[in-house]
Order: sequence, then C-alpha cells, then structure tokens
Amino acid sequence: MAARHPGTRRLPYLPALDGIRALAVVAVILYHAEVGGVPGGFLGVEVFFVLSGYLVTALLWGEWRREGGITLRRFWAGRARRLLVANLALIAAVATALAVGWPEEAARVRGELVASLGYVSNWYLVLAEQSYFASLGRPSPVRHLWSLAVEAQFYLVWPVLFALLAGWLRSARRVAGAAVVLAVASALLALALYQPGGDPSRVYYGTDTRAAGLLLGAALALVWRPFEAPGPTRACVRAVLEAATVVALVGLVVAFAVVDELADSTYQGGLLSVSVLSALLVLACAHPRARLAQLALGGRVAQAIGRRSYSLYLWHWPVFVFLRPRLDVGWSSGPTLAVRLVLVAALAELSYRFVEQPVRRGELARLARRVRGSARRAEPARRRQMLTAWAGMGGAAVAAAGVVAALVAFADEPPPPFDPTPRVVTIDGVGASLASAPAASARAAPAPAGAVQDTAPGAGPAVTEGEAARQPPHEPATTTL
Repeated sequence: MAARHPGTRRLPYLPALDGIRALAVVAVILYHAEVGGVPGGFLGVEVFFVLSGYLVTALLWGEWRREGGITLRRFWAGRARRLLVANLALIAAVATALAVGWPEEAARVRGELVASLGYVSNWYLVLAEQSYFASLGRPSPVRHLWSLAVEAQFYLVWPVLFALLAGWLRSARRVAGAAVVLAVASALLALALYQPGGDPSRVYYGTDTRAAGLLLGAALALVWRPFEAPGPTRACVRAVLEAATVVALVGLVVAFAVVDELADSTYQGGLLSVSVLSALLVLACAHPRARLAQLALGGRVAQAIGRRSYSLYLWHWPVFVFLRPRLDVGWSSGPTLAVRLVLVAALAELSYRFVEQPVRRGELARLARRVRGSARRAEPARRRQMLTAWAGMGGAAVAAAGVVAALVAFADEPPPPFDPTPRVVTIDGVGASLASAPAASARAAPAPAGAVQDTAPGAGPAVTEGEAARQPPHEPATTTL
C-alpha cells in the first residue's frame, strides 16, 4: 500500500483538452466524408489514443496518491458509465436498421456486431482477415468500433499493470519510464509486422501494435500534471508552451493534409510521429496558463464539439454508410453530405443529452432507486400494478431485442459482390484471362460517379480513378486445371 496524500488535486476541467477531442473527431469525420484535402484524417484516432492514455493515467495516479491504491471495480464502473451504454445504444440501433431495412447486409456483419458487443472487434477483423483498405460492397456500419475495442482493452489491462508498477517502482517517473519502454516495444512490433507494399490491416487493427499512443499519453500524465500546483508561470515556461502548441498544431494539420493511409512511411514511424505530436499538444493544453492553446482550442465551439466527440464518432459512420450518394439516395455528393452532417449532429445530440449525460451523472440509478422506494411505500394493490407495468415494459424490451437478434442471426447471406479483377486459368501451362468473378468478401461500397471504391472507416475516402494507381495491386486468382 502506497503512502496517502489526501491533498492531491483532482483532474480539473481543462477546456483546451476538449478542443483536442474536437480537432480529432472533425478530422475523422471530414476524412470519412471524402472531403478533399484531408487524406490523413484517419490519424485523428491516434490523437484520441494519446489523449485517452493521458486522462486515464492522470485519474489513476491521482487516486493512487490520495488513497494509496487503485479501486479497480470503481475505475471500470466509471469507464463503463462513460462509454458502454452509448455504444450499446448505437449497436442496437444499427442492428435494428439492418434487420428491418437491409436484411441482406445483416448476415455479412453479424459476426462483427457480436464482436463489437464484447469490445473485441479489432481482433475479430484480424482473425477473419478482413482488410481495412481493399474490398467491395457496403462498408460495415460498425467497422469504426475497432478503435473503441482497442481503448477498452487498454482500460482493462493498464490499471492492473499500473498498480503493479506503481507498487513496485514507487515513483511516477519510473512508471513513466516503463510506459515509454512499452510504447517503444509496441512501435517496434508494428514495424516488425508491417510488410512494405502489403496490406497493413494487421498493424492497423492490433491492440499490441496501436498501444504506443495510449502508453505515450500515460507516460506524459505521470511526469506532467501542471494543474496540480497552479501558480505563477515563468516567462520561459510560457514560451515553451506556446512553441509546443504551434509545432504540434501545425504538425498535426499537415499530417491530416498529406499522410497516405497506404504509404509505407505511415507504418514505419508515421503513426508514432503523430503520437509524439499529439502528446506535445496535450502537454500544452494541460497547462491552465497556456494562452495560445486555450485561444486555439479552448473556445466555446471547440468545447461543445469536444464534449460531444464520443457521440459524433459513434454515429457519423453508420449514417455515412446508410446514406451513400447516388447509391442509397439519388442526390450528388454535395447535398448528401449536408444531409449526412445534419443527421449526424442530431443523432449525436440526442445520444449526448439522453444517453451519455444521464448515465454519467447517475440519473438512471437514481430513477431506479426512486421507483423501488415508491413501490415499497405503495399499498399492496398499487405495488402490484407498478411491478406489473415495469415487468411488462421490461418484457417488451427483451422481446424486441430478441426479435432483432433473431432477424440478424438468421438473415440469408447476400450474393458476393461483383469483382472486376480478372481470374486467370492455367491450362497446360498457358494462362487465359476469364470474365470477372464474384469476390469472396465484401467491405467497401461501389463509389459514386468518378470513384473506384468506397472505403471503410479509417481506411480513407473513396478512391478516384486518378488515385487508383496508388492502391496495392490485386493478385489475380489462379486456378490450375
């Protein structure tokens, strides 16, 4: 048991950190919206990883200092309140939409839906060898939940490892050093597993290969907590903070604008470089007197977007998947984008106000206690009526969930989508190109006019004909007769 320091200050609200969330989620949404000039918007997920590692570890260290240890059950319950219910609502809505409106698509993604419920969808995609970067058909509406799976697995393992390291090393700096070593190991593993010119999906999905950002954020939280001792800031410190803000913001914006999701450099140090820039930005924004950071990222609009960033991330991709221009709707990309963004904003606001916030504030638990108290105080006849009503509503909800689950579970597999890749048949050593054959797997949708394919979340915008040459070459299927 560590020594207690009851006076350790809790993590306060820092507006600029919400601004970082806003920057990250806007980058991801613009990238998925196929807005020109943001080919590297998928890197917003890496920014989220670093910020999550920082905030979670700051909370863990604060509790360790105040209480002399970590209450794992309380920590995990807090994470569940923050993330679980909103995610379950999204999965339920998507499953219902698929069962009712797109039953042929339900069969194709039901495994991923189940994996998303258990926060293991990233490993499901790895084991199923589903590429993140090349496939045909409508993208999975829950493909973007892979990143939540990575974070949930980190939240499960890191508090235990942190408690062990803190009890053994008994120094925040030593624990930070251990976190840096683990981050470097993760980056080296990603480098070892990556095959230049090949499909980087294994590196992209893996918790082991994407943990570097989370661990760098954790290390930063153990050595940089300026909010614990607010006071006068020396001019040289302010100058460093302003410089860090400029370097980090410019670096991230440039990365969003130029990084290619399939470039070798992205997986040979590029993701780690973005993690370092993100950590630099968090370093500046975590200081209450970093004026430039507060000016750039602490405004009301940035705060509002940042507070809703989780709901925006959850809902934007399914909306984009179900409303594809000239495929699901008859409009061109411009009007479709406007409708998409309005719908995403509305759904995110509803989720934030009526799911996220009530659960985080404990309003549902208080409501349950009030109902139980009213039932105990009521007359026997009234109590039976109340219990019958609540049982009826609960039974109806369970029945509805069962119907949706059955529709998804027993949906018929759709026919494989058309694959333009020619198949080569070798007869007596002579190759002959046959007609195109159906593809064995499907993920990206046929793109609107002028595009070769639509992409999955994080995989990039639809590839135009001019960009097709940058895609990895498709090996023709070969059959020997």
